[in-house]
Amino acid sequence: MTFDEALGFALDLPESTLRESRDGLVSLRVRDRAFAYCNEGEGVLTLKALREEQEALVASDPEAFGESWGSGRYAWVRVRLRCAFADEVRELITEAWRHSAPRRLAASLDR
Repeated sequence: MTFDEALGFALDLPESTLRESRDGLVSLRVRDRAFAYCNEGEGVLTLKALREEQEALVASDPEAFGESWGSGRYAWVRVRLRCAFADEVRELITEAWRHSAPRRLAASLDR
């Protein structure tokens, strides 16, 4: 999956927006809550995940997935797009969006 394909998929999720962030990153947000950070130059997305998800992803494929920061029950996972399968990236983006979206909005995705 290319960076542009991943970004396009994320922006197609309901109420997703882009915002310039610090350190030259761009954040993907839903109702002003971040669910991903993008580094186009490195071809990396950093996605919001549960701690258990982060640990499992990193253990399953350390070339594609890496640890990033964490807080509370959430941890962020670095996804190297050139090393990850497109279907898996789409699923991870959707789950990251769900972690940040309000419940009613997240439920609207299932309809």
